[in-house]
Amino acid sequence: MEWIVSFPQWRKDRNGNEDFGSNEASVRGHYILCCGGKVKTAADPTNLARMIGAGLIIIAPAVLFYIFDSAWYWKKSPAIVILFAYTWLLALGNFLLAAFIDPGTVPRNIHLSRDRDGNLPPEYYNVIRLPGARKDGVFSPSEEESESNAQLRYPIEIKYCTTCNIWRPPRTSHCGTCDSCISIHDHHCVWLNNCVGVHNYGFFLRFLAFSILSCTWLIVLGFLRMAKDGGAAKHPISLLLGVYGSLGILYPLLLLSFHMVIIWQGITTREYLHLTKEHQLSIKDVFRIWRFNPHNVSPIRNFAIQTNRQRVKRSRPPSNNTKI
Repeated sequence: MEWIVSFPQWRKDRNGNEDFGSNEASVRGHYILCCGGKVKTAADPTNLARMIGAGLIIIAPAVLFYIFDSAWYWKKSPAIVILFAYTWLLALGNFLLAAFIDPGTVPRNIHLSRDRDGNLPPEYYNVIRLPGARKDGVFSPSEEESESNAQLRYPIEIKYCTTCNIWRPPRTSHCGTCDSCISIHDHHCVWLNNCVGVHNYGFFLRFLAFSILSCTWLIVLGFLRMAKDGGAAKHPISLLLGVYGSLGILYPLLLLSFHMVIIWQGITTREYLHLTKEHQLSIKDVFRIWRFNPHNVSPIRNFAIQTNRQRVKRSRPPSNNTKI
């Protein structure tokens, strides 16, 4: 039964202690796991309802199109119906992949150093700052700054997560909703009920792109049917699909445009918001700083790296009997 669905945050061993004896337990977080951990989603009822609603919003127009309009277009050209189905299936498939695969959860309880009273060494509360402002191994500060100042202003920070008991790798952040550290954490998407991180960022971008294409199809096919075959009075569903596509294209188009801009600069949504909100920097200052960050290699390589990261097998915790 646990293979079908499990709640790793509630898993206990025979003695009532937290069980760290499997990959699922070591990355337990606040998740619902299915199919032996191959499928996962955050255990958040509100966001789970939003994700289901988003899925229905994606499915509904395709169902209406194939019930009311597909036969007319099939007589004109079967390729139109097939291409729409192909685009829509890619949008739905990437939505499901972005929503249900592991976004890059870092295993817990790797660096355990608490004493008998449960306290950590003082140095674990420090932030390790490594020299930044490097690009391809060559120092590249801005023209206004010296090398030493740039290294201090734009460092790479490594912190210890007291919840997950690990030293977080660079660009890894703890998600409060999922209660896990996510590698290259971009943001937590309430519509996916999942974080967008190193493993599913490419699926997220492709979902946005194919959603835009699907909405474009709906706009063209809906209004074309009305123009060629009797108008809106005769085909109200075609009008509905055209309006549906016109409204539905706006949000993914704006979101994809934003992500193209930050990918160009080699930053994540979280890093962008951190600089603009917490440090009160302007958009111009953010992009000036991140031109020299070590993760920004070139616009084309940034895009290739962000969208084609390989999934890796999660490592097991150091011991089956580890206790916090």
